[in-house]
Amino acid sequence: MIYKLIFRFSIEKLADYLKNDMFIIILFQYIQSTKLRRIHERQVLQKNKIAYYLAFENLLNLSDKKNEIFETIDRNENILSKEFY
Repeated sequence: MIYKLIFRFSIEKLADYLKNDMFIIILFQYIQSTKLRRIHERQVLQKNKIAYYLAFENLLNLSDKKNEIFETIDRNENILSKEFY
């Protein structure tokens, strides 16, 4: 059981997902539509709010597709608002 949980949330698995363009698109759409409200609304999640934002920042900045992602955002303002990034 423990192995299953460790594998489910492994960094290696996340790194593989980050190479998938569709995962990035779905992630951006999710963040745009939810505006991370759940983190702000739930007191349990608020104590680590900064960590969630830093994780997303790291996800973008450490991505192999960083330049492509930011160029796409700049060309299509409706993807994410400027104040988001």
